[in-house]
Amino acid sequence: MSITNTTAITALEQTVEIAGETAVGRIVVGNEPLINIAPQIKCYPNPTKERLYITAKDQLINAYTLFNLHGQPILSTQNLQVTKVDLALPQLPAGIYWIDITTTIGQVRKEVVIH
Repeated sequence: MSITNTTAITALEQTVEIAGETAVGRIVVGNEPLINIAPQIKCYPNPTKERLYITAKDQLINAYTLFNLHGQPILSTQNLQVTKVDLALPQLPAGIYWIDITTTIGQVRKEVVIH
């Protein structure tokens, strides 16, 4: 038995922090570049009080998790396949939170201020 014309593809994950936002992207050596998805994911209004909208450009939102500053998950949803999320914030105390958003391309963490 012989194997010919095989191509080894190595998949890597890389975390990039730009202007206070963390993005995790996939790198497939030789076939796919690292994509910083942070600019393609919008969270607004920010600061907010009662609602947060999350939109994705050229990709689908698969999941999100909202964390407090202690790293405790506050809200989480998985198995989405949408380009926009309307997130109700259930009377959360004022403060700084982090939201991890997973898309079909990668993952991004954004800061959310609730007042």
